[in-house]
Amino acid sequence: MALALQAFEGGATLERARCWADEQLSNSTSILVAGLLDIYGKLSASAIQLVCEQNARLRAEEELALMQQQHVRQVLEEQASGYQQQLEFLAYFDPLTGLMNRNGIIRAIKTTLQLNYSRKGEAALISLDLDSFSKINALCGEEAADRYLGLLARRWLDALCPGAALARVSGDEFVVLLKHGSQVLAQLQALCLTAAQPCNLGGATVTARFTAGVVLFLHDSASDADTLLRQADQTLFRAKQEARGNWLFLEAGEQREYRLRQT
Repeated sequence: MALALQAFEGGATLERARCWADEQLSNSTSILVAGLLDIYGKLSASAIQLVCEQNARLRAEEELALMQQQHVRQVLEEQASGYQQQLEFLAYFDPLTGLMNRNGIIRAIKTTLQLNYSRKGEAALISLDLDSFSKINALCGEEAADRYLGLLARRWLDALCPGAALARVSGDEFVVLLKHGSQVLAQLQALCLTAAQPCNLGGATVTARFTAGVVLFLHDSASDADTLLRQADQTLFRAKQEARGNWLFLEAGEQREYRLRQT
């Protein structure tokens, strides 16, 4: 009405003033609509961009979560593998010296009994115990005595015959497994010479001697590993009483009697 009144006061007829007012309103509406459409277009583009950014962020978060899961799984697998290796080491090896323990040498004996040799022969098991090791403990202390066992073990490893195995089965008791029984005397002499080499422990010089029990057995022996190790231990016990500082062999007749008692 204001537009029509303005046109009427300007000299237009009433009808012409109404038409002119309608034209003015129509143009304003078009401008308004155009403005609204422009605003809508910009808002739509912003909304689409926000949705794309959100989707990209979600994909990145999913990928990051997947990578974290894979990393955690890998770490857990590595920890499990390391734990399994640690358990296996503790099951078959001696932490103090790094040598095989009793379980380890029994496993090695079983392997020797199962090997297919082109020529069957005798293998040997030597059970040996250090003489008067308690004096080293008393003189140098338990920690130094343990260090000495580790040092002696490394020296003995260097003195082993080819293919031989060495284990620490208890405090100062060791076991040597030889694939060839003919090597027994040479191996015992090498171990004696090595043990006689002096070692300085906190200002005290110590050497070692040992007593040993020896069991010879065929590669395809019917005896099992536990039995052979018990025979070697019993021969060592007898040697400690009858030949301290030396070694005794389990006689073949005694070995047969032992097997008969076990059946």
